[in-house]
Amino acid sequence: MCGLAGFIGNFSYNEKVRMSESLLMAIQERGRDATGYFTVLHGKSKVVKLHLPAEEFIPQMDEDFGRFAMLHVRAATHGEPEDNRNNHPIIGRKYILTHNGIVYNRELKGYQYNSQTDSEILLSYIEEKGMVNGLEKMDGSAAIVFAEKYNPKEIYFFRHNNPICMSFVPGKGIVYASTEEELISSLGYSFGLIGGFFPPAYMVELPEDVILKVTLNKLKMTTEKIEVKPVHKYFDRFDGFESDYSYQRYLDKKERNRWGYP
Repeated sequence: MCGLAGFIGNFSYNEKVRMSESLLMAIQERGRDATGYFTVLHGKSKVVKLHLPAEEFIPQMDEDFGRFAMLHVRAATHGEPEDNRNNHPIIGRKYILTHNGIVYNRELKGYQYNSQTDSEILLSYIEEKGMVNGLEKMDGSAAIVFAEKYNPKEIYFFRHNNPICMSFVPGKGIVYASTEEELISSLGYSFGLIGGFFPPAYMVELPEDVILKVTLNKLKMTTEKIEVKPVHKYFDRFDGFESDYSYQRYLDKKERNRWGYP
């Protein structure tokens, strides 16, 4: 389990600082192996990631953000966190991605991988096969946020069996996190309570299997109804769902036992 969070919009410097700190602390328990973020500042892409939990990362963080920030905390499953290439954000040839979930796809022939993560395998499918075709071939679970590596004009969101919640702060922009509870915690700290009440904001869980595009310049949000149907439905048995076990042909016995499958 990893944690996703971030913001997009016309936030003040102080609001960005408070949001980045509070969002990272809110999602910290979802992953303590590494922490990182992606932003664009003065036209230059900036990726910072360290093999540290959020509480140790924040004091070292350069708190100068651009119009958006993609934040991530990692619980390592594939690839040692001591090798920073395995930590998020994952940097591809075209996109930079943050991911929460587990993907069981095999590596693509001819693609140059820089990490040992399943997240980079998912990114390679998006880059080589396109967003829709790549995600349709995904075997596993995912909540992802990704953007072009240089001068991104849009940020893309997608989830399949893993959550992403988003809040619209009127006159400001968008704040997102893995769960509603994490969002509430951060927004309350970042903007304070107004008259003892939570600040005005609209909160939703993103629709599943739909690519959501947020345009940065005018903060325009479009879903475009790009429906994606990944290869295999993945459900968590611990939540009372039965799994489609067809993907287990890719798993060895040790991996199946680790996740409690027969």
